[in-house]
Amino acid sequence: MNGSTFRKIARWVHFLMAALIGTFIYSPWSENPMFSNVIFWLAVPLLTLSGLCMWKQGIIMKKLRGKALPTEQI
Repeated sequence: MNGSTFRKIARWVHFLMAALIGTFIYSPWSENPMFSNVIFWLAVPLLTLSGLCMWKQGIIMKKLRGKALPTEQI
């Protein structure tokens, strides 16, 4: 998987999970316990993970390709 494909997937996951959370906040569905569980146990972790993936994409792509990261020397 190349970097642009990885970023597109992470961006779409981030967008869809943010839309679900926005739906949870602004709709009467927040009173539904099943929808609340989906938000708390699926949408929030995926939103966080996709945000971290977009933020640290360079490091993640190096790890996926198997390249060693330079170690910090003190």
